[in-house]
Amino acid sequence: MAALADTLARLPRAPFTVTFGRPDGADWFDCDALDRVALDAWKEAVDRDHRRLYGRTAPAAAAGHLLAYYAEIPATVGARCLRLDRRVPRLDREALSFRRRTDAVTPDAAAVRSPVFWCLPGDPAADSDHATVLADEQALAERLRRELDDHAEAFLTVFDAGRLLPRRTLRGAFPDALDAALGRQRTYRVSCCYYHHVSVGGATCATCPRRAGGEC
Repeated sequence: MAALADTLARLPRAPFTVTFGRPDGADWFDCDALDRVALDAWKEAVDRDHRRLYGRTAPAAAAGHLLAYYAEIPATVGARCLRLDRRVPRLDREALSFRRRTDAVTPDAAAVRSPVFWCLPGDPAADSDHATVLADEQALAERLRRELDDHAEAFLTVFDAGRLLPRRTLRGAFPDALDAALGRQRTYRVSCCYYHHVSVGGATCATCPRRAGGEC
C-alpha cells in the first residue's frame, strides 16, 4: 500500500489531485457506483455550462464533453503513474473514485482505492505483496491500455447518453484521453466533443477529426 500511495502523493496536482484510499466527504462518486441518475445530473451541469458559455446547448455536445471529462479520470491517473514511477495502478471502475462538485463540469479530485500495481523488475517495491512485475516497458504500457479498455467497456454499459454518439467517439474518447495525459502530440483526435454543435458559426476545435476529413 505504501508504495502506490507514495507514487500518488507525488503526482502533479493538475488537472486534479489524486490520493490513495476510499475518500470521505461530499460530492465523491465511486466509479463502479456511478449510475444513470448521477450521469444525467452531470450532463445537466454540462448543459448549463454550455448555455452560459455559448448561449445554447446540444445533446451530442453535452454527452461528448461529459464523456471526455470522465475518460480523463482513469487515463490521467494511469498515465501519470507510468511517467513518474513506471507503475500502473488498477484502473477498473471498482478501483477508482472521483469528486465532482455539484455545479462543476470537471472532477477536481480522484482516488485510487486498490493498493495493487504493476511495475518493472528494478522497481524498489517489486517484492511488495501488491506488486506484479512485468518484463519490460512495452508490457507495462500494454497493461495500462488493457486497464483503460476494461474501464471504458464497463462505463459504456451505463452511459445512457452514449446513444447520442457514434461508436467511434464512444470507444475513442479513452485512448484520446490517454494520449493527452502521456503528452503525445496528436494532430487530430479519434473522438469528437461536438463543440461545433454549440460554437458560433459551427467552428470546430483545433484537434477535431472533421479537420482531417473524418466523421463525428
